[in-house]
Amino acid sequence: MFTDTGRGDDCVERYVGLLAEVPSVFTPGATYSYCNSGYVLLGRIIEVIDGQSWDESLRERLTGPLAATQTVTLPEDAILRRAAVGHYRCGTPVHVWGLPRSIGPAGLITATAGDLLTFARLHLDGGVTADGKRLLSESSGSDPEADGRPAPGPVSPWCTTWSGTPAATSASPGSSTCRSATGSCGWC
Repeated sequence: MFTDTGRGDDCVERYVGLLAEVPSVFTPGATYSYCNSGYVLLGRIIEVIDGQSWDESLRERLTGPLAATQTVTLPEDAILRRAAVGHYRCGTPVHVWGLPRSIGPAGLITATAGDLLTFARLHLDGGVTADGKRLLSESSGSDPEADGRPAPGPVSPWCTTWSGTPAATSASPGSSTCRSATGSCGWC
């Protein structure tokens, strides 16, 4: 669900309020799958626990301690940095720069390659920053299939971006590797 609930600091709260009307794809507990709205719900839980917006919590809990100073969540911050506009595979620029702010916790993040590598290094180093501060539990990188539940199937027809570009978003138009189980996603 990619519903735009505005730009205010309450946009994630309003988005989550709409989720009661969205049907489940799977029976609870049957399997697992990537779910944008699930990540937005997790972002809302963080907002409630921290008493601040998801964007502020991300800066306070992750990008600040990592010194990932070029990682931002808002377009007005991205425009002050070296951010690129996506293009369709056929070379035409996209008309929408990013997803609505209400989808932020599902991955509306712009980062440099250096900041992305810093984030990867955090995971490779067991959740400990370069200066020795633990940000993630030791078990946070465990295998998601360790409990025996299979990944969902068949392959979803949604496009997935695996190009490695730091600002790429799943199912984003203009990705250089936008593909689906049936080939081109049809955006070009």
